[in-house]
Amino acid sequence: MPSPPCTATPCAAPLIALGVLSAQSNLPRRLGIRQSWGRYEDVQSGRVLLRFVIGVTGDEVGSTIEALRVEAAENPDVQLLNVRITGRKLGPMHTTFAWLQHSTSTLPCSSAAYVAKLDDDCYINVPELVQHLTLLQHLPMVYYGIFYYSTWLHTGYRHFASGYDPRALKWQGGECMRSGNCSSPFPFAAAPAQVLSIDLAAAIAASPLAYDYTTSSLDILSDPKQNASSTFASEDVWIGYAIHDLLPSSVDPYLSRFCLGQRDNYSEADIRVPRGSML
Repeated sequence: MPSPPCTATPCAAPLIALGVLSAQSNLPRRLGIRQSWGRYEDVQSGRVLLRFVIGVTGDEVGSTIEALRVEAAENPDVQLLNVRITGRKLGPMHTTFAWLQHSTSTLPCSSAAYVAKLDDDCYINVPELVQHLTLLQHLPMVYYGIFYYSTWLHTGYRHFASGYDPRALKWQGGECMRSGNCSSPFPFAAAPAQVLSIDLAAAIAASPLAYDYTTSSLDILSDPKQNASSTFASEDVWIGYAIHDLLPSSVDPYLSRFCLGQRDNYSEADIRVPRGSML
């Protein structure tokens, strides 16, 4: 079982808070992580904070809530967050936003240099991640992961198309973009992990546009046509959309964007790019 955050004095600030989104019923996956990469020394020492982020609405049956409370009492890595919806269609997006709000405002997570959102079916090489992120700590507005491109349906609350080539997406979604229904192509960090420096995570969490947009997404549940769609809002793509379309103009317009696996071989001139850049 991962140790709670260090309590020694003085206690170094954690490097990163890893928020693993996990469905209420996914206890076997949480146990698998605790028994595998959750045993890395950096996790055990509290330098890397491991949190299983579980959304709850308050409408769950009593046995479900009781099981989660028992798990949380036995495991300091469980983070229950109040959200308005937990279904697959919109739940991950809402839980991700709640995690960004919590992790950037609540100790010990808010003292970390980075915040991440992960899936509970992934394996993280923690020493390698720590080594790389330590090299990047001097940079502001870091967005780190395996990058693809996407366009987003503004009022559909989901991605329209995704792929490797933003030019192909501009052609594919041209009519949707011209009508104003879709965003222009933007980069996003895909599964298994999206890592944000604490300043970038806090900018999203504090953005009135991001709050209003996430809240208004619940309106589609009362629209029979929208609600019948089998396509759901990808929280991974939503983070990229929030960075490129939902941040106030006062926020630093440049990102320090890194691809997973990129380590010493980088030029700071190459990775400080405009938020909307398709390079």
